[in-house]
Amino acid sequence: MNSEPGAPATGSRRHLQEAQRLPTSCARSVTVGTDPDGILLAVAQFAVDIPGQAPGMHAGNSDIDALLFRWSGGRFVASGHFPLPGGENVEFFRIGERRFMAGASIRSGSGPYEMNVSSAIHEWIDDRCVVLQTFPTFGAKQWRHFSIGARHFLALAQGVDLPGLAPLHPRTSCLFEWDGGAFRELQAFPGRWGYGWCAFELDGRHFLAYADHLDRSVIYRWEQSRFEEFQVFPGGGGRAFTFFQSAGHSWLAFANLQRGTTVYRWEGTGFVAHQQLAGPGARALSVVAGAHGLYLINVNFIQGTAANPQRVPDSQVYCWDGQRFELGETFATSAATDVTTFEADGTRYIIVANSLAADMRFRTDTIVYRFLG
Repeated sequence: MNSEPGAPATGSRRHLQEAQRLPTSCARSVTVGTDPDGILLAVAQFAVDIPGQAPGMHAGNSDIDALLFRWSGGRFVASGHFPLPGGENVEFFRIGERRFMAGASIRSGSGPYEMNVSSAIHEWIDDRCVVLQTFPTFGAKQWRHFSIGARHFLALAQGVDLPGLAPLHPRTSCLFEWDGGAFRELQAFPGRWGYGWCAFELDGRHFLAYADHLDRSVIYRWEQSRFEEFQVFPGGGGRAFTFFQSAGHSWLAFANLQRGTTVYRWEGTGFVAHQQLAGPGARALSVVAGAHGLYLINVNFIQGTAANPQRVPDSQVYCWDGQRFELGETFATSAATDVTTFEADGTRYIIVANSLAADMRFRTDTIVYRFLG
């Protein structure tokens, strides 16, 4: 199999056709939003290589910017950047007519590194991005915006637990609510190494799934004024959840770095394991509605240990048959960290963030694909 990111597996049916490569460095998230001028892409970058420094996934200079790209003429063109040291995630969201962008920073510096950093929310005002609010964070990984009725929330996944690290900032993942002028903390969640969120509505109730690397991952259910624990997924390795519905049934896919991706089926009182997909290394998921049905894009990051990580060189496209996913295509990636989708000019596109080259250097392309499913 061609090991270059973006190449399809030999002999497989193609669901992805490479459309464009974006020069990025250790991309950790790809986020698509819209504004009055069209489609905007933000890429959070973790670090850049330091000349002469031995390669390693925890090395590099993290005092860098996130990149912005504008969709124009059937491709993305560079459209600016903004400071986001150790960038892990960018979240676009709206409240009424107001447009916002939140960035999560896991660290700053070029060695030694500082995990006690600030993460900011920006507001777009007259085509300028202005800082609205900053938060003291510790190893921040992801912001996720969602709403319940007229109430707007931002969930922050954060935390790192390593020898020698001292949390001077709040370390637990938490939930903030919009009060009309700013976000105020509403609730903190247990967990030492938060990674991601998935908010969804089911049977008239609101749920929030939380993935944790060290501790259990948990689904919470909204109970009038706060989220209460609803279902627990024991063990660590949690990276991402995604929720979807098909033919009157509800499903939840859970990407776990240590155990792969599992699809769960809703049984009225909870989710039960239904199907095991990819092996260890699963990092991010995206459910895509194509012309020929429903698909799941599963991207894989690393295997092994923090001291000896091994990048996973491929990811998968799965095809939904109404009850189960079947492998549709394996395609080359390079320690992929995120995947998202958007539609433009009648065509569906998939964007995959790659973070480590074969030699463990950070300089790898983010790839835009046309979706052929």
